[in-house]
Amino acid sequence: MSDEQVTSKIDYLFHSAIFEQKRNEERRSEEHKGNKVTPEQIRSSFDAEIAFLMTFFKMSIDSRVINAAVYANIVHQADVEISFRKRST
Repeated sequence: MSDEQVTSKIDYLFHSAIFEQKRNEERRSEEHKGNKVTPEQIRSSFDAEIAFLMTFFKMSIDSRVINAAVYANIVHQADVEISFRKRST
């Protein structure tokens, strides 16, 4: 890798880490404020994620049939493709 590519990669990783840190801090502060996430909110979030993946990959996902490992790999693959598309634009 060239020096410029290494610098770019480090910058990307740094900003990703900062984003994750801020998101985790916000989540912790909401929990301390008493804004607990309800089971309904968790289920709604899961349903929205499945809907997004089905639209993104143009395929049907049956949550009653698919196991957690396969689902996690589908989510990871979507993340990789989205990150690749962001970098290429």
